[in-house]
Amino acid sequence: MKSHEKIRMIRKERGLTQKELGELTDLNEATIRRYELGERRPKIDNLIKIVNALDIDIEDILGEREVPIKSKIIRIRNVSQTSIEEIIEKSGITENRYRSIEEGTIVPSNEELQNIYTAVFDKEFEMPFWMKSPDYISDLDFDQALIEYENAESEVDLSTPSLIYQYEKLNSEGKEKAIELLKLLTKVPEYQKYKFIDNN
Repeated sequence: MKSHEKIRMIRKERGLTQKELGELTDLNEATIRRYELGERRPKIDNLIKIVNALDIDIEDILGEREVPIKSKIIRIRNVSQTSIEEIIEKSGITENRYRSIEEGTIVPSNEELQNIYTAVFDKEFEMPFWMKSPDYISDLDFDQALIEYENAESEVDLSTPSLIYQYEKLNSEGKEKAIELLKLLTKVPEYQKYKFIDNN
């Protein structure tokens, strides 16, 4: 079942109309309708609002990949100038299975996908869920995700969607408090990403 079909099914199971789900997520009814028809895919932050409103995990919506990812895996390999032999050696995936993945005859598991990324980018940390779903994000987003992953030094550099996920679980009062605390943290020099010079 595709992700948009799951959203529709779970919404109905919860006894919600599209309008009611829209009200719970601050999205209009027409947007929810387009998501459920598969005409548009929600951005990650909107998807997080939907799963929180439906009281489910984001993985319940993403489920299995909906489109072949062979072209994206091939593109990763070509852009990084990594040979098939290198990926096979570093990923622990057998040659026959890896070639089947690139041919699109089998879909890699999340673990295999992670192993391929690790083999190409030589990262010790895992890709977050939103990068593991190249069927969910667009080609442009996927390319940007790869750039971010390649340049990241730790999971913290990739934490923005996770932060949004936690933030959307808060009520209005909690959100105000979270913003207040974040603002305080940005004033602490040891937590600042960029060092600013105070000319005063």
